[in-house]
Amino acid sequence: MSFLSRIWKAFQPAGKGATKKSASIIKTTSNYWIYSQSKTTVGLRIASPPFIKMALDVEPEQLVNNLFIALDKSGNIVPHPKDWKASEKEFNKNLEIKTKKAFYMGSKCCGVSEQDNTIVLSPTVRVGNMGSFIHSPESDVNVSRSESADKIFEAIQEAFERSK
Repeated sequence: MSFLSRIWKAFQPAGKGATKKSASIIKTTSNYWIYSQSKTTVGLRIASPPFIKMALDVEPEQLVNNLFIALDKSGNIVPHPKDWKASEKEFNKNLEIKTKKAFYMGSKCCGVSEQDNTIVLSPTVRVGNMGSFIHSPESDVNVSRSESADKIFEAIQEAFERSK
């Protein structure tokens, strides 16, 4: 199984027929990256536009607004990739990844889902330096979408603190 299929599979919504909005946030040593997730015709979640890059000193409101944009554009049904190498190449291009090792060294990833006005931030454990992350469900951070940007930003930071 490729690294992309492992990371995407980790963030599939729980439960049969669940219709959650979903996105991911990657925090590198210099930037945040937020992107939507769509579901393929066989049920696997994959990265999808928009791919949003922000500096680490971004204002909380801007990061949260971009997260809402990604969540609101998620959940589409897309064809299941036939060529995973081409999909991985496109993903790397969208995240400006020149080398996986340099991009992922020191990075953290949180899966994000939303259902019924609750945002669930799912910390992960990074496995190696090639883009594999494993979800840690016991450490999820929940916050209401109606909370202030500052509160949601704090929850995002807490989720990154729980990520390894």
